[in-house]
This record gives sequence, C-alpha cells and structure tokens, in this order.
Amino acid sequence: MPAFAESAGGMLTDKQIDVIVRGIRDAGAKPDVLGGADPPPYSASEPGDTLRGSKVYAAYCSSVMGMEAEGDSMRARL
Repeated sequence: MPAFAESAGGMLTDKQIDVIVRGIRDAGAKPDVLGGADPPPYSASEPGDTLRGSKVYAAYCSSVMGMEAEGDSMRARL
C-alpha cells in the first residue's frame, strides 16, 4: 500500500491523518454501527492458499507494491 504521510512520500499531513483516524474510531464506537450485520471473523478457520494468494498479488497489488512488496513503485510514478 502506498504511503499516506508526507514524511513517508504520501500526500497527507499528520493533522489530516489524525482527522481520518479520529473519524474511523468515532464511527466504530457507535452502538449498532454494523446494523445487525455479521462481520467475518478476524482469524481464518483454515490455512490460506499461498499459490492462489501469489497470483492475486501479482495481478492486483504488484503494480503498486512491486513484486517484492517494497512499495516504491507508486512513489516513483507520482
């Protein structure tokens, strides 16, 4: 994932990031924020499929993160 903070090459100031984080935390603190939805568990019930994951990463993520997930390719395009 590309950096968000200006200090890391992103476009957002620390103050802007604080506002976003505060909004996310406030939204999550509201009772019944999910409206009765049943969210998936945070841990998987079965091990992941690394071959399938590698293919998905190569198709959808590597253009931003690079094949080794170094994260510099997006910054280079800005």
